[in-house]
Amino acid sequence: MKTNYQNNLLGKTYGQLNHEQKQQATRIVLAAYFNSLSNSTTAITKTTGLKHSLVCRIITLEITPGRDLRSLKAQYTLNHKQKAKSLLGLSNKEKQITNN
Repeated sequence: MKTNYQNNLLGKTYGQLNHEQKQQATRIVLAAYFNSLSNSTTAITKTTGLKHSLVCRIITLEITPGRDLRSLKAQYTLNHKQKAKSLLGLSNKEKQITNN
């Protein structure tokens, strides 16, 4: 089951999103980035269902050389973990897997 947020983001490029949608997409992509075993853009695209170009753009903007990824990870895994999961529409079983 896809949420309204996810439906609003599907099939869109970064330039087609408004500010709020960009924030939602960033939350989803970075939560998937920090919670997955594979940080490849292809794996994140499959997990989130968003366009590959959107995922690549967000990763390029957020994961920059020299940035302290520990603080970024803490920000998106602690503050937005539950919200990102609800936006992704993960099942309870998938939530248990990502929590472990």
